[in-house]
Amino acid sequence: MEFSASEKTFKSKGKNYYNDLLNFKNCEDLNGLITCIKDFVQEKTKAITTNQLRNIYDDILKIETWKDLQMYRPRLAYIAARKRDVQPFVEFIDGLINDIRNPEKEGVQKIEAQIDSFKNFLESIVAFHKFYNNN
Repeated sequence: MEFSASEKTFKSKGKNYYNDLLNFKNCEDLNGLITCIKDFVQEKTKAITTNQLRNIYDDILKIETWKDLQMYRPRLAYIAARKRDVQPFVEFIDGLINDIRNPEKEGVQKIEAQIDSFKNFLESIVAFHKFYNNN
């Protein structure tokens, strides 16, 4: 199976951690996942400011439903359009949101767990961004 650019970002030492981003609490190799997140932040978030990232994170924290999360995707497109150099980061986040499936097909509890994992992932991004970039 060929991995997308997003999935390749979270592939390390032969293990693909991409699916663990939406299943944080059940990840078998949390240290490996965190290492991939650190690498992602160092490679993909240099163009985004702490304030921009924090605004995205604060918006996402308020989201409780799958529909609300899907409705946030146009806002991400707007952010990317305003500052083109953040586009790879925003496209990755948008792709991850897109991978959270409709609760009518997957079940509400699974979707709620994925949304919580997504929020945990963004919290990690904010923390490591502040540590590595400090802008």
